[in-house]
Amino acid sequence: MEKVDIKKIHHEYLGDRNEKKRLLLSIIIGELFCAVAMAFFFQQKQLLSGGIGGISLMIHYITGIPTAYFMFFLNIPLVLLGYANLSKKFTTYGMISPFILSIYLLIFENMKNPFILKDSILVALTGGVLNGIGMGIMFRNGTCQGGLDILAAIFKKKWEMNIGNALLAMNSLVIVIASVIFGLDKGLYTICSM
Repeated sequence: MEKVDIKKIHHEYLGDRNEKKRLLLSIIIGELFCAVAMAFFFQQKQLLSGGIGGISLMIHYITGIPTAYFMFFLNIPLVLLGYANLSKKFTTYGMISPFILSIYLLIFENMKNPFILKDSILVALTGGVLNGIGMGIMFRNGTCQGGLDILAAIFKKKWEMNIGNALLAMNSLVIVIASVIFGLDKGLYTICSM
């Protein structure tokens, strides 16, 4: 019987100690920015973000069920696809990331919003900047928010599709659906935030 090398498996899924600290810290800080953008800015004017976050917000607006649940559960099939097609490390952090975001959202969605603004453009731009900072922190450190980022990485690996183009196409679909359901103005404000 072959001996299982726990250290090798740990390294394959999480990386070395310094890498693990860097990736986890970037997720914790990056997702904090993203959660503030989603819970305190996008939700006050029923705007969306890109990817699974945008889809989760859309379902939240229709059902009233907290965004965090959809954010977490919609990521499960994508994480499974990631494990089948991508590196274990990238996919593991792509699973941890939406989990952290979901925790933040559960906390923030139960708080009174301290950032109420009347101007929808200001809400879209401020939310977009905060979301962009959070995503930038994660991307710069070699991790992601999970969700459609995993799908885009699979498209790149299988069909050599540019990740940016893949994300643009998928996010465009989210915006079109949102515009049909919630009106063109919400879709355009979402484009401003992106």
